Amino acid sequence: MKKSIWIKHFFCLLAFLIVGTFPAISIGNHYDFKLIGSQNGMPSIISCIYTEQKGFIWIGTPTGLIRFDGTELKKYTAQPDNENSLPNDSILQIIEDNQQTTWILTTTGIARYSLIHDNFFIPKLNNQPIIAKSICKIADGLLFGGINKIYKYSYATNTISLIREFKTDEPFIIRSIQMWKPDTILCLSWQQGILQMNLKNFEITPFPFQYGNDNVGIIIDSQQRIWLSTYNNGVKCFSAQGKLIASYTTQNSRLSSDIVLCMTEFKQKIWMGTDGGGINILDPTTGNITVLEHISGDNHSLPTNTILCLHSDSAGNIWAGSKREGVINIREVSMRTYTNVVLGHNKGLSQSTVLQLYQEPASEELWIAMDGGGINKFIPSTETFVHYPDTWGDKMVSITGFTNG
Repeated sequence: MKKSIWIKHFFCLLAFLIVGTFPAISIGNHYDFKLIGSQNGMPSIISCIYTEQKGFIWIGTPTGLIRFDGTELKKYTAQPDNENSLPNDSILQIIEDNQQTTWILTTTGIARYSLIHDNFFIPKLNNQPIIAKSICKIADGLLFGGINKIYKYSYATNTISLIREFKTDEPFIIRSIQMWKPDTILCLSWQQGILQMNLKNFEITPFPFQYGNDNVGIIIDSQQRIWLSTYNNGVKCFSAQGKLIASYTTQNSRLSSDIVLCMTEFKQKIWMGTDGGGINILDPTTGNITVLEHISGDNHSLPTNTILCLHSDSAGNIWAGSKREGVINIREVSMRTYTNVVLGHNKGLSQSTVLQLYQEPASEELWIAMDGGGINKFIPSTETFVHYPDTWGDKMVSITGFTNG
């Protein structure tokens, strides 16, 4: 028991020293990743995530809707003989309105969740399901984007009505609908570009600035800037006036992938989920990008590098939906603990028991004596370890400085 406590003490000491000993060195923020995957009953592919004020985490997948209370998962699916079930298993988007009602968009209709009855109400228009591909909140209700149609749900009347129908040469599928200004919304189609609609007179006009084709996603940040991701061409940023002010690609920045699949704003930074490049965190003020990615041999890295959706909640969490690993809960932490990794990998220790730490004067590097793992060296500026193969298997009790003469 004493030995176990002693070892735990050294782990804590090592983590403390790594975070706090080198104030002159900026090593970035640390994040803790908790995977909620197939071992918990979670589907591997996640389409969307939303956390509501009552405490539930709603997770949309191609095979149904998941409600997670932090401990247990409950799955909802379409049942043809039950009019109070979901219209379809394929979930597109989830949102909670200002009256704390949860809405779910499926490929064949809209559903509104009833907490009291634990079932769904399916709103209809002219006795037909309402097909919507996107949703956003406005002051007096919700807006739904369909195919060349925009619907509105009114809190006052508790009804959904068609407020605008428009014609285009090709079908305009509104994949994202966003409030930009108090009286203006932006509607994004992957292939047809961006349209803006005035909420006072419902006039629709093209977005007046150039932005390219193959648009994947759009968000409006807290400064009213527009962030637009385009397939295989990174991310563009437009000012509150609509002018292009920045463009980020793998060629001109630290962006890890030009295929940005999703975005969200968190603590005034833009989080971007990519196809194969992990999560990129962009500071709009400086243009600096921090990359969270899966690193083989590092158990504390992001579990997977393909992120399909991102959602930030009021409790300081980021929720990421992945393509293969289910849901990832991400929290910023002030301390990082390093454990043993496969020999030769530089993201951890060669063995799990630390016997002594030593730092040379005026040096940032930390020397570590291991109980059976030889000597390790930690480099704070890169957050990497150096293992010395000639010492593997040796018990190192003490390390000290040495000078000739």
